[in-house]
Amino acid sequence: MAIVKDSKQLIFGIHGVTVCDFFSHVPVGEELDVIGDLSLEVSAEVESLYGGSHSWPVAGEAKTLSAEGSIELREYPEELAEYLVAGVGAKAESSATGGVVAIVNRKGTSVVATTGIASVGLKTGETAELKAGIYVVEVASASTVDVYSCSTVDMKKGTDLTKAAGTMKIATGLSITTGAAVEVTDTGVELTGGSGTIGMTVGDTAIYEVYPPHAGVETITMGQENAEFKRVSLVLTAQKRTTGEICYIHCPNALCLGLPLGAKETAFQSGSAKIGVFTDETLNYSIKLTNIKGTSV
Repeated sequence: MAIVKDSKQLIFGIHGVTVCDFFSHVPVGEELDVIGDLSLEVSAEVESLYGGSHSWPVAGEAKTLSAEGSIELREYPEELAEYLVAGVGAKAESSATGGVVAIVNRKGTSVVATTGIASVGLKTGETAELKAGIYVVEVASASTVDVYSCSTVDMKKGTDLTKAAGTMKIATGLSITTGAAVEVTDTGVELTGGSGTIGMTVGDTAIYEVYPPHAGVETITMGQENAEFKRVSLVLTAQKRTTGEICYIHCPNALCLGLPLGAKETAFQSGSAKIGVFTDETLNYSIKLTNIKGTSV
C-alpha cells in the first residue's frame, strides 16, 4: 500500500454538517449537505502590560481562547427546529386526500364556539378544489361570515378562485346554521355550524389552513412560551479530495443557533446560523481537526 505524498494539512470545500444530540451524540435527522460557506474562527485574547511612558506593552500573556463561526444554511430540516430556534418541528406523511388544520379563534371568541362554527372539514368529492394556504373567517352578521385567502399562490388550482376587487375576500355572506355544513365555494372545504343557537359577534375572526393532496408536509414552529435551547455536537466534514484525503472537524459541545428565513426574487434563500464552541468535559477537548491521508488503493 503506497501512501500519497502530501503531508500538508489542507481543508478543501465543504461536504456537509451533521448535527448530533449533545448527550447521546446520535445524529439528528440527516446530514446537512445543501449548505454554503462554513466558518469556525479560533481567536485568542492577550493580556498586555503597559506602564510609564511605554507606548508598546512591556509584557504579555495568552489569556483566553474562543471559537465562534457560522454555517450558511440553504435547507430547512424540521428535525433541527428545537436545536436551532428552540422550536418544534413536525412532519406529516403523504396524503392523497389533503387535509385541514383545525380552525382557531383569532379575534374574539365567538367564531369557534357552540354558537358559531364547530369545525372546518373537507367536502366530499371536492379534493381537486383544495388550495393550499391560510384562510380567515370574519363574522359579517350574527349568523353569516365572509372568508378571505391570505395568498393567491394556489388560487388557480381546480376551479379558479375569484376575489372581490381590492381585497382577498373569496366568499361573502355564508350562512352558518346549527349542525349544518356550508361550502366555501371552489375551495374543497365546508364550515359546520355549532350545536347551539348561532349568534356570533360581528368583526370576530378565526383562521384555518388547507393542505391539498401532497407528498408530505414539514413545519417548523418557533416562539412558544417556555421554549428552551439545546446543546449539540457538530461534525463538520470537508469535501473528499482527489488524493483520497478526508478532513473533518469535531465539536462535541456546541450551540448552533438561528434559522435564516425570507425570500429572494427568483433565487433560493440562504442565511447563517451562528456556532459557539465550548470544552467537552467527557472528551476533554473543544475542537478536534482530523485529516486522514489517502492511499493509492
